[in-house]
Amino acid sequence: SDLGHASTPEDATTKLPDNSSWSARNQMLAGDGSGFDASGVAHPSVIKEGATYVMYYAGLDANGVAKIGRATANAPNGPYTRAAAPVLDVGTGTEFDGTSVKDPVVAKVGPGDYRMLYTGVETLFGTPIERVGYATSSDGIAWTKRGVVLDPSLTAYAGDESGIEPTGLVIDGSTLHVWTSGVD
Repeated sequence: SDLGHASTPEDATTKLPDNSSWSARNQMLAGDGSGFDASGVAHPSVIKEGATYVMYYAGLDANGVAKIGRATANAPNGPYTRAAAPVLDVGTGTEFDGTSVKDPVVAKVGPGDYRMLYTGVETLFGTPIERVGYATSSDGIAWTKRGVVLDPSLTAYAGDESGIEPTGLVIDGSTLHVWTSGVD
């Protein structure tokens, strides 16, 4: 898989995207055939720092393990330069994120204050369980894992029976708002 980009202005009256004016889509980042994102990239989360666009993404290696990478560009549509190593790696085999880490959602709250939600995957008896993990950083590059913040219900036939994944993050004063998708 690869990551692409397209943009459009907002309609002045409705504030909706102007569907008649989408730019041409372009590929921004793809698996490079080697390293932690050899087989593909997915789920971008982009923040803007001054004139630089910083993209966090899930990189899939040749063995199917996902790790979170970071790439930068001077324009929203790239070209993006990826870091050689992931910024967030899997935990040990006994941790909630011992199988994979993916689905980063990143916000810069203030100078030296970055927050990330991500999906930590643990495989128990052959069954993957997905939980939302939380990490913080002072520079957006070196991250400290803070642990699980949301567990799936593990209730039979529930929308979040076997997993819960972050899809959005907004910090409003001292309140952290999180949007998620359930996995059943």
